[in-house]
Amino acid sequence: MRAKCLCSVCILLSLLVMFIFSSCAVIQEQDRMRLAAIAIVDQLGLPETSQSTDDRFIIFYATELKNGDVVSEGDPFKILRKAVPDQAKWLFVLDKSPLGRFAHDVVYLYLNENFEIVEQHDAEWMPFVNDQPLFLGEIYHPSFSKIKWSNFELAVSESVVASEVVVSVPANCALVVNGNDPTRYADVGISKDKEHMEQFYSRFYAENAVRTLEYPNNSKEDFEDAVDALVRGGAMRVTIYISSHGSRDKLVMGESVLTADDLRNIIRNHSETKFYVILDACRSGSFIDDLWYDGLANLLAIMTATDADHLSYGDCDGKKDPNPEDSGGEWTSGFHETLVSYTSSQIAWDFVQYIASIHYVELEQVLYKMAFDRAWELDCTRISGLSLPQYCGWTPTGEAQ
Repeated sequence: MRAKCLCSVCILLSLLVMFIFSSCAVIQEQDRMRLAAIAIVDQLGLPETSQSTDDRFIIFYATELKNGDVVSEGDPFKILRKAVPDQAKWLFVLDKSPLGRFAHDVVYLYLNENFEIVEQHDAEWMPFVNDQPLFLGEIYHPSFSKIKWSNFELAVSESVVASEVVVSVPANCALVVNGNDPTRYADVGISKDKEHMEQFYSRFYAENAVRTLEYPNNSKEDFEDAVDALVRGGAMRVTIYISSHGSRDKLVMGESVLTADDLRNIIRNHSETKFYVILDACRSGSFIDDLWYDGLANLLAIMTATDADHLSYGDCDGKKDPNPEDSGGEWTSGFHETLVSYTSSQIAWDFVQYIASIHYVELEQVLYKMAFDRAWELDCTRISGLSLPQYCGWTPTGEAQ
């Protein structure tokens, strides 16, 4: 019996020693990668402390490299592959527009054993190695393990929960879409945006008037089917909200791509239904030319988180942020909060109804214009010149912007 006990104790001690050594090895590796990040800062001459949103940087550790590895840019719209340089041992990524939704400026940095940069090249998407994604989920959360250096504080904000609204318009419907493919691309507040907007429309209209799409059921075909189902069900007015990654005239839509031409044709094919379009993605303003200025008579308004040339951002708190308690996307958070505010107060909602009645327009036309104007004021990235939200639709002057 004593021999069995001693044997059990020895096994437990052996496991404990193995755990301690393995933990120390992990900690040592983490420390080494932080030292490597500091070496990158020194070689590139990066500022130790950010003075504005223009000089914010994050250095991510991507992975240790092996002979034969192939690094590719995780671009959903084209494939760019590159063999690993001979002396490269580690791959790091310098993010030059932290909290931005992709595509945006990043630099792939290849380091040798002495933490020296042996090669670097510019990109707009996070890297894949051997066609496998390395950066998934909330990559800008302070606890994300691949962040090895940043020159500004990454904030954590709590969600804003919509309160009960005072009005329901069940004849109208909303389609809320998280277009991201989380198996390939970072989240950057996209799922939080979808959650917030779904909560709002479920209260503003009714739960049976809201359709949502998210991975894996968020392909272009799924999107087309969802719009068709709403129209067949008798929807007279449909709000389409999409939060995703994007580029000029393109949005990531699950494992597929939704183009501006695709969206225009979907709206045009349902000419008896009125549409509002709200897009939060990088360069989403590029959709405006194809939709608003193409003469779609059944498009009542289009709002985008930025223009055709700038990025859209996740929550980007800073000294200039008038809304530091927001969460999700920087623009969508302000837009969502204003929607909740105007539909949670009877006085505010009465005002919306009054404006709509004297101008003979839909309630949503007034509500969305007010929410856009307030989101403009609350958008830290717009204030800093990093983004430029766009609106085309009804205005109090009676002239469409």
